[in-house]
Amino acid sequence: MRESFWTREWFLGLVVGLVAVVAAALGQMHRLDYVVYDTAMRLASAAPTPRIAIIAVDPKSIDSLGSWPWPRNRLAELLDVIDAGKPTAVAAILPLVEPQIDPGLTAIHQLQNQYQTSSLPKAATTLGSVRHDVLLSARTMGRRAPQTLAQLDRYLRNKAPLRKLSDDLRRLRATVNELERHLNTDRILAAAIKRAGNVDLSMSFEPGITQGKPDAELPEAIRSNLLRSLAHGNNLANAVSAYAIQPPLPAFAEDAHGIGIFSPAADDDGRIRQLPLAVRYYGHYLPSLGLLLALQSLHLPADKVAYQPGTGLLTAGSLTIRTGPNLRIRPHFYRPSGSTGTAFTTYSFADVLNGNVAPEVFRDKIVLIGLTAPSVATQFDTAAGTRSPSVEILADEVSSVLNQDSFYTPGWAVWVRLVIWAAVLGYLIVLLPLLGNRIAVVATLLLFSALLIAMLYPLLNHGVWIALASPSLLLVCGQLLLLLKRRLSSGRGLLPTAANSIENARMLGLAFQGQGQLDLAFDRFRQLPAGEPGFELLYNLALDYERRRRFNKAHDVYSHIHQHDRHYRDVKERLKRTGSLNDVKLTPVRGNGGIASAGTIILESDGLQKPMLGRYEIDRELGRGAMSVVYAGRDPKIGRIVAIKTLPLSSEFDVEEIDQVKRRFYREAETAGRLNHPNIVTVYDVGEEHDLAYIAMEYLSGRNLTNFLNRKHLLPTSTVLEIIAKCAVALDYAHQHHVVHRDIKPANIVYDVDHNSVKLTDFGIARITDASRTKTGTVMGTPSYMSPEQLAGQRLDGRADLFSLGITCFQLLTGRLPFQADTMASLMYKITNEAHPALNSLRDDLAPCVSPIINKVLQKNPDRRFQTGREMAERLIQCAHEIRKMNA
Repeated sequence: MRESFWTREWFLGLVVGLVAVVAAALGQMHRLDYVVYDTAMRLASAAPTPRIAIIAVDPKSIDSLGSWPWPRNRLAELLDVIDAGKPTAVAAILPLVEPQIDPGLTAIHQLQNQYQTSSLPKAATTLGSVRHDVLLSARTMGRRAPQTLAQLDRYLRNKAPLRKLSDDLRRLRATVNELERHLNTDRILAAAIKRAGNVDLSMSFEPGITQGKPDAELPEAIRSNLLRSLAHGNNLANAVSAYAIQPPLPAFAEDAHGIGIFSPAADDDGRIRQLPLAVRYYGHYLPSLGLLLALQSLHLPADKVAYQPGTGLLTAGSLTIRTGPNLRIRPHFYRPSGSTGTAFTTYSFADVLNGNVAPEVFRDKIVLIGLTAPSVATQFDTAAGTRSPSVEILADEVSSVLNQDSFYTPGWAVWVRLVIWAAVLGYLIVLLPLLGNRIAVVATLLLFSALLIAMLYPLLNHGVWIALASPSLLLVCGQLLLLLKRRLSSGRGLLPTAANSIENARMLGLAFQGQGQLDLAFDRFRQLPAGEPGFELLYNLALDYERRRRFNKAHDVYSHIHQHDRHYRDVKERLKRTGSLNDVKLTPVRGNGGIASAGTIILESDGLQKPMLGRYEIDRELGRGAMSVVYAGRDPKIGRIVAIKTLPLSSEFDVEEIDQVKRRFYREAETAGRLNHPNIVTVYDVGEEHDLAYIAMEYLSGRNLTNFLNRKHLLPTSTVLEIIAKCAVALDYAHQHHVVHRDIKPANIVYDVDHNSVKLTDFGIARITDASRTKTGTVMGTPSYMSPEQLAGQRLDGRADLFSLGITCFQLLTGRLPFQADTMASLMYKITNEAHPALNSLRDDLAPCVSPIINKVLQKNPDRRFQTGREMAERLIQCAHEIRKMNA
């Protein structure tokens, strides 16, 4: 019987392999590789280079400047504005291949042609010549023939209208020429490109094989940037070839710094995954616009770009670009950050042109000018699942080159694929028929996981893409067909038996329980026969319900067991205990042996399992605020001790408020999660379970600074200054990442005396300061620590946090707040209008360097304060060192 099965099963594997090979040969299996690649692209995380800025022709610009296309003199004006900021390179991804002729300019040209073809120029010249000759004769004969002078004078007086006509014709021609200069927008733009000297332009191409010589010589801006080293001794037969190119108009091309290829082309499924870095054109290799900009920003000439055949890499100086024999790059399509809709710093064309954006923001930047408005810009689908205009795709390419985080397929990947294909076919034909069903399934799953890892790990960690989806699908299909064949051969049919149904219910229940879907697990376990194996599963499920404080569900499970076996373990006691807690659910908190008046989780009760929140095991309560409670917990998977901040939703808020509260609560995790600094608390996880939102963050062993505000137990002055300096450095880091804390106060600063560490916490009302997300008119924070502009509801920047930090420093040094009042209105008036008390009037033992720092940071006008946290920190550290020297 073994021989019979062997013969049939290896033949089945061979058939499956042949079908897979034929399908791959027909070119249909690559679409599955696209799916895997796109999935990995969505998982890959990388930050774009900050050296790129986009100036977008967006809907706002079109609303402000009129419908597109605009006169090109506007682009010339923009180039002059940008040039004042001294950018490294400027690229215009705009159609510049056809002349732009104003209707008025056409009329001017017709007028000029009529003038030139008429007798007026000749008449004007003749009149001028006659006048000149007459005057010359008059001077020559003046002394010898007075009567001749009189005759000439009469002649000139008679010809005065003719002289006036000559002058009028000359002025008219000058006026017409001046109008022609103003209306010739192409000439104006060409002059602006020449003035800038660093403007690169794009050109498209038509793919195809070239023969002979091109119809026209390449413009100088193209010839000066040819990749000459690629044309000698390199086997680049797979490189993209162009039979026609469409450079910009000669008027623009001759003054451009460079002209690069940029013509995004989608794969056969309509998505952009790769772009050519170079295009072969009649024996020349033309660089892409993205490569040209990257080289220009690094001050590297294009003729220094070299190709390494063995590795498939392009090198220029220290820059290494990962590509292949086809000279294509698979750029990293960066995910948009926040609500801006783009991963790159983007400015509106109208804002830059109207002076709303300072030119200094473009210093040393690569500035890309392009269309983004959906009404005028083509949107491309990318591998990352985003829809991007061409200017953002170019930004992705440039950033991928500069950051060297592009993806590529090395030459040796072909051999790896062949080996894996052979290994999978060998496994299906030779090894799989010898294995039992369970072992075969396990072995196939392990091999499939290995192939999946072999695709995703190199791609996500090293940027190496090896297309292995086809052999992976072959492996799975071969295994499924083998199981189907064996089931049919055994006479059991396709439908499961009762025993199989029980086993399936048990396996599904365990799977659901492992995923935290306890209700679905309960539904499956109830299908099991009454007895020890089923009761064991149900008992463990009830313990899981207890850990999640779902006592009503735990009570239901214990009741189910009790109905069949009243003496099973301690079900009777647990049934009573959960019954008494059934109505409590998640509202009370039992801690330190008592019931708190408000909270979220029952912590202690005799016989109860330790509570679980998500995957975290709750130990004890650490503290509580107005709405939230913080617990100490542990991640059982890695043994990490964490602090878990919880927020009860349904018990604390109305239904219509819950969504807004959740967004604010999760904003704290989002804001702090994007900040990675030693003086900012680290956020590990965020989640929601049964109307309880939570954030798992770094466990801090110190105490907040409210414990050091007693005038009798103030910290040493140098220690206070060092603590505030560390906070200032942390705020400087947050401000550089466009995050304003908005609620700096002693309660949100944790200080560990033993380790001398400082941590900023509670970014719950922090706001991203991007223009699209910043709103005015909303006052949030603690009033005693607010800046004047925050109380006024004005738009805030990092200097508002520094004001609050100054108040905190004042309080730590003196034990009292600088502004105190009985009512909120009085407090707001004092903060906005009155000066703070002098430090020396409250403490006469302070060093002289302390008071100027506090005076500067508590200025009402933000422009008179420290402008950055780092500037404030340097002054604080300098003062602390002076104090330590004085005390030494």
